[in-house]
Amino acid sequence: MKNSLYADLKANGIETDHHESDLYFPRNPQTMAILSRYPLQKNIASIFIHTVTNTQWYEVPFAYSPFWASKG
Repeated sequence: MKNSLYADLKANGIETDHHESDLYFPRNPQTMAILSRYPLQKNIASIFIHTVTNTQWYEVPFAYSPFWASKG
């Protein structure tokens, strides 16, 4: 898989989740720095409160790369 937000997060040991092509990951200084390297995804990212941990997470539509790889 070529460089992608998802691959970058996984390479840095960041917990991720997804629903179909939407990617979810915690919001913290490390993930904010990673997301800043992907301006398109940063522009469409939204923040939500994770219902289990009560912490802020990002939702980035269409950014879960394995979904698109399976369609290839």
